[in-house]
Amino acid sequence: MSTASSTVPPTSRDIPRCCFLLSTWCGSCAAGLRSLNAHADELRASGLQLTILKTYRNEGGDGPAIDAFAAKWAPALDTANVTLGNASAQLEAAYNPSHVPDIYYLIDAQGTVQAVDSAPSATLDEILAFAHQPAGQSQ
Repeated sequence: MSTASSTVPPTSRDIPRCCFLLSTWCGSCAAGLRSLNAHADELRASGLQLTILKTYRNEGGDGPAIDAFAAKWAPALDTANVTLGNASAQLEAAYNPSHVPDIYYLIDAQGTVQAVDSAPSATLDEILAFAHQPAGQSQ
């Protein structure tokens, strides 16, 4: 896992979050959603906000809309502090300049990026540990 010291815009602060950028043609992205789905109740109880964004132009691949993809692979996340959307070109340039189809950021309540990683299905323990730390505390 790599760490960073960048911050996100002030409107995204006050709530710890996991921002997951994915491509809807990506098998490991579907596996990541399935893993998060299996822990939907735990994530909801922790208060961690999940922001799941389809990568800009889906990294050039064909795939369904983000809402259909999430509904298929993670139906329980519908009730677990989740926001779905599409990454803009500007967001992609800032947070995914290498155009990785499966990347997430763990951001504390102060807006500081605490970790950057990929493949939530393989790194779920890191996400859950972050979710269970007291709100606002850095790792």
